[in-house]
Amino acid sequence: MQVNNYYIKKGYIENLNDEGEVVKQYTSPPMDKIWQIEVYKFAAAVLKLHGLEKVIEFGSGSGYKLIKYISPITKNITGIDFEHSIRYCKNTYRVGNWISLDLDKSNQDFDGPYDLIMAIDVIEHLVSPGKMLEQMKSCAKENSLLLISTPERDLVRGYDTYGPPDNKKHVREWNFEEFNKYISSQGLNIVDHRLVRAKKYTAREWFYHIRKRKPLNTCQVVLCKLA
Repeated sequence: MQVNNYYIKKGYIENLNDEGEVVKQYTSPPMDKIWQIEVYKFAAAVLKLHGLEKVIEFGSGSGYKLIKYISPITKNITGIDFEHSIRYCKNTYRVGNWISLDLDKSNQDFDGPYDLIMAIDVIEHLVSPGKMLEQMKSCAKENSLLLISTPERDLVRGYDTYGPPDNKKHVREWNFEEFNKYISSQGLNIVDHRLVRAKKYTAREWFYHIRKRKPLNTCQVVLCKLA
């Protein structure tokens, strides 16, 4: 299916099946421990810098990184994800409020407002990301910060790619300029937009990227406030 309203270049093809749904979906909690670490570290730095306390994460997965990088700073954390992930979190961790929700299909009122509202590499998985962004904004107050990350398509796939994404769990991917325009169109003011490393590289991967002159910082992060 061709994109028409996400500020993505003309001709780009999304990953959707004949029913207009994502091609492949998570059926169990994602258990990786190497992806998006730099994003969580950035979020932790934001918490410390601004003295924030109440945090909610949309698409918290297994909860591992929320617990590891955010809970040492504040125990006032809430994670939202599919039932299978939330069940795992409730059975695994002694801290945190865990809420089951399909971000593409459901709306829910949360015990807000929150100081920091996060969605870390989630937006590319959603058929209708605007629904999640509206939910995130509903959790915010005037001085809240919203942190959203996603792969930088051109750096990951190449500048001449027109989709669909190689990752079948991804519906669509944005480059830096496109994502900036899309987020800005959603009633949010971007206060920081940067590139960070998408994963923790092994020594072999590091030297491969350097030798091949491939970019290491391929994950884009926006920090926003309500417009």
